[in-house]
Amino acid sequence: MWPDFSLANASAVLAFNDASKESAQTHSRGSSRAVPPESAARRSARITEWAKACGRYVEKGTFRQRLDGRQVDHEIAATFRETPEFGRSIAHRLADFHDTSSTGDLSLIGAGGEAVAFFEPPSQRVIKLLGGVGKAGFGWILDQDPLGNYLLHPGDLGEAVERFALAEQLFPTGLEIEAIGADGEFILLSQPFLVGPYPSMDHLASHLTSIG
Repeated sequence: MWPDFSLANASAVLAFNDASKESAQTHSRGSSRAVPPESAARRSARITEWAKACGRYVEKGTFRQRLDGRQVDHEIAATFRETPEFGRSIAHRLADFHDTSSTGDLSLIGAGGEAVAFFEPPSQRVIKLLGGVGKAGFGWILDQDPLGNYLLHPGDLGEAVERFALAEQLFPTGLEIEAIGADGEFILLSQPFLVGPYPSMDHLASHLTSIG
């Protein structure tokens, strides 16, 4: 019996905790007593199975039809004219979802290093598309090799879900996982559309100090 499809339940599905992380780190340093960390493929498969069981699995074509194709096309072109390299990056990430004939209500409002963001008027929420298209996969992960040297590796689906779940636990913003797509090739996230100025460094420092 799978729990509800929510970031709050990701820990139960992935079974991540401090003890398991410590075991994985110890194993990476060559301990024969530690339990080997679970493979990325198995974690991804379990998340995909969870999504399917809860009716939160979507194909690429399904998400494609949710987009306002003409608006997306116009926004990509405008971004390309202003910053060609960034425009190409967005176009590449949306290659499997961009169809000028689609008449959905999701409008492209921007993109960052790991996600492409859309606005959904009916819910007044931002829908974020995160996929493993680029070199970083689902986002770069800081790791250590068996000798203790720090390195970066492309993040997998399980690591991404774990990261978002922990972030929402520590810094609640209303972020939620909406769906998993195409056998774990992409994630759809949802969060409230927030309007206001960016916080200053002093404000951030004060807030982080207040929550320990």
